[in-house]
Amino acid sequence: MNIKPDFCKILRLAGVSIAFTTLGACVEANLHPGMNTEGNDSIEVPLDFDWNMSQDVDIQLISNVTTRAYIYEDENLEKLMCTTMLEADKLETVSLTTLKTFENLYLAYLDKDGKTVVRTIDIGKKQVLTRAANISDEITDASEALTPLGSDKTVVFSPNNSVYGTVLFEDMYPEMGDYDMNDFVLGYRKQYGKSDTSETLEITLQIRAIGGQLPFVPGVEVKGVDVDGLEVNWLSSDTRLSVENVSESDASGTPVFRVNGAQNLKKGNGYFNVNLPKISQESLPYVTIILTRPLDGNPQLNIRDKDLNFFIYNTQNMVEIHEKNTAVTRFASNTDDSSFHNGGLVWAFRVEGYMPHTIEGYKINKVFPKISNWMTSGGATDSDWISDFDSESVIDYAQGDVPSSPDVQNEPYINVKQTLVEAPAAGGRVEIPIEANCDFDVCFGEQGWIYDFSKEDGKLILFVYANYNGSDKSANVTLTPTTNISKKFTFKLNQKSETYAGELIQANGGFKNNIESLVKANGGVIADVKKVNIIGHSDKYNGYKGSSLPVNVKRIAGNDKNLQHNVYMEWDAAKATITVSTPGAIVSTRNTCSAMFANCSGLEEVDLSGLDISLCTNMAGMFNQCRKLKSVDLTPLNTSNVTNMSGIFTLCESLESVNVKGLNTSNVTSMNSLFDRCYSLKSVDISSWNTDKVRTFNRMFWNCQKLTDVKMNCSKTSLEETGVKEMFTNCYLLPKVDMSSFDFHNANDFTSIFSNCKSLQTVVFGKSNTSNIIYMKNAFAGVGGNGEFTCVDADFSSATTMDSAFKGCTATSINLSGWNTTSVQNLSSTFANCGNAKKINISGWSADNVTSIGSMFNSAYIEEIDLGPNFNVPSNVNIDYWFYCTSNKSKKATLKCSRATYDLIQVFTNTTGGRNSKPFLTQYCTYSVY
Repeated sequence: MNIKPDFCKILRLAGVSIAFTTLGACVEANLHPGMNTEGNDSIEVPLDFDWNMSQDVDIQLISNVTTRAYIYEDENLEKLMCTTMLEADKLETVSLTTLKTFENLYLAYLDKDGKTVVRTIDIGKKQVLTRAANISDEITDASEALTPLGSDKTVVFSPNNSVYGTVLFEDMYPEMGDYDMNDFVLGYRKQYGKSDTSETLEITLQIRAIGGQLPFVPGVEVKGVDVDGLEVNWLSSDTRLSVENVSESDASGTPVFRVNGAQNLKKGNGYFNVNLPKISQESLPYVTIILTRPLDGNPQLNIRDKDLNFFIYNTQNMVEIHEKNTAVTRFASNTDDSSFHNGGLVWAFRVEGYMPHTIEGYKINKVFPKISNWMTSGGATDSDWISDFDSESVIDYAQGDVPSSPDVQNEPYINVKQTLVEAPAAGGRVEIPIEANCDFDVCFGEQGWIYDFSKEDGKLILFVYANYNGSDKSANVTLTPTTNISKKFTFKLNQKSETYAGELIQANGGFKNNIESLVKANGGVIADVKKVNIIGHSDKYNGYKGSSLPVNVKRIAGNDKNLQHNVYMEWDAAKATITVSTPGAIVSTRNTCSAMFANCSGLEEVDLSGLDISLCTNMAGMFNQCRKLKSVDLTPLNTSNVTNMSGIFTLCESLESVNVKGLNTSNVTSMNSLFDRCYSLKSVDISSWNTDKVRTFNRMFWNCQKLTDVKMNCSKTSLEETGVKEMFTNCYLLPKVDMSSFDFHNANDFTSIFSNCKSLQTVVFGKSNTSNIIYMKNAFAGVGGNGEFTCVDADFSSATTMDSAFKGCTATSINLSGWNTTSVQNLSSTFANCGNAKKINISGWSADNVTSIGSMFNSAYIEEIDLGPNFNVPSNVNIDYWFYCTSNKSKKATLKCSRATYDLIQVFTNTTGGRNSKPFLTQYCTYSVY
């Protein structure tokens, strides 16, 4: 092994140091008579020293149950850096920034008994290997947790939730100044939050000191984020401060903000908070900038600390001063001096944590004596220089009044007014009286017990699964604030088991027949029924024999010998409501619920909280043609044995929302036409479904004409070859589909999968997911949404049939340049009738195996077609109809093609006959040959 010495580029700055020290001494002597202003010793700073005091840490976590994990800076769990909800068996990567001096972070979560587990994350050893430490941890003993709907599932604080970071500036650029590094001192904190639907970035800028007399104001550029689609709000603790959205008028680009009014904070001496007595911590002014984006599958706001590009801006000459190796914004007057250093010395640097700042006129290397060694060593030594300083020469808030975040002043508080709660064996709704001032999770050790919760005024509502034919259950339920694991509030939940001795109702078409006969017996028709409540236990008809029942009540299961477990159906004509109940614990079905509510044409609402379908295997057509049904909550149902879910909501034309959270689909094999012709359905979240055994999704969302959002995972399936045909056909409003985790490995047929999705502009596939697809007839016909259509990470290298694949596409631009088409044979009418398309880019396509190409661009009025260098049509293929009726008479189209294709076209146009493509190729087309 050859070992060579490591050389640092060092510039000796003795002369420069004396020059700026002498100038500084003159200034300081006038302002502060009697102050010691001796010059600095010569400072030799490596030119490649980046002044960086931080490290990026990526932590990978996975849990066998859904639970919340917390990451703290300290072992006492006081300085929270991150909290995130881990979905069961799904790897989550948490990206954090810490000081390089940190060797450990601390992972905390609740175990099954509600106790706090703390694990040490060792990042010290990782530092010598790479600047970014990568740590993995597997959690197997956590309690299961549910988070409130709409709240943040992930929150990341930087530096942490209790202190600000620090950015220090000298304002004499390009001169060095007195180097007390207090001309502008900013505190900053970044908070990122992500819910199910949106992400939010809050940037708080605290003005801690102004020790310069030039008219600078602070600002920040948020790199890695685009202003397009960004909602911006701000608030200020001081009426003298306001936020200017400098990039507000830009259609694209990074957002840039400045804090105006900062100079108004100065007092009579021309400074702010650089002399004793210091400003109280509560009086330090701040602004908070709040950025919000819809979560569209491409999160932008979870940025690294280094993506906050802090600067100060001179309001007179528009000069910006930045940290070293950081570019100015597009709004600065000075050039992009991205180095921002003079022989290694800088005008700005940051500390990812709190540090005191110097009193005016005291040089930073005199107040912090170790900083000189840190600088000259290029950060290799004395990295703890922040903690060693002359306490009489600084403004320090570390002693009892650390500058904390303004939004964490109130301690989270939950008062649970009932310590022991009984849950019915039949499951369902359980109420607990509480008072709370914060969002919180519900954590419990019994996996799969509580399936949902909500908060109402003064009450926590738990929804509990049924408990039959098992042992009594008892566990602590812990309510934990989403951002503070150290504050826990616990009560005990008991649920007794009950051996089911009741009668099983007929829940297929016979259930609907019972409704119809009961209503008819009371002078009505089935269309009169607007609501069905299956409430489970009720003593209302306990002890009633069949002969003694009112005329509006019917026994639908049981007999006079087993009255305790009979099941009764009651019709309330005034309320248009059917109620099903039993004196026993719950209403249970046999092995099928097929067509249970089918053709209840007036049904608008159902309550299934008292229904047990644990024996059911078939839910096919359960609500078929319930044309007025508006919303359904299936979460109370135990679907663990269901294999057939085909057509459950077919022709539920008015259905707008469904709740399928936590539904057990582990044995389901068919989801065909599940939401077929749900014309009013707007969004569906099936991301938690287990699709391991699903063979068919055909027509699953067929004709869901108002559907705008579908969340799915489907990372493992048992797809048949034709298992996704017409899956999204006629979803007119769907703008994007992310199928990057979808397991297509057995499928080979995409026929009409997205046909006539008129608004669809983006489809995301995993690169290996589509490699076995052969048939693509009408796959994307009619897509486009009058914008650019893109198909990300698609591998169609096995596809042989693409006829009419994009026929009638409404996109103005179609970019499929990354597709591999080495196997394709049939390209007939692929882009026919694409009347809006000005540009079609298939520059990565191959035509070596093509046998049919007729009408490929039929009636497409195109300005540019890019066939690419490898699209070589075999000479024996008839190209007479290739560009049939293709024209753009107002402007000639450009055809980019290979030399072989160009030669083929010239031979064709110079022969007699074959006139269908000739008008375009000879009159309306110019050529660009690769």
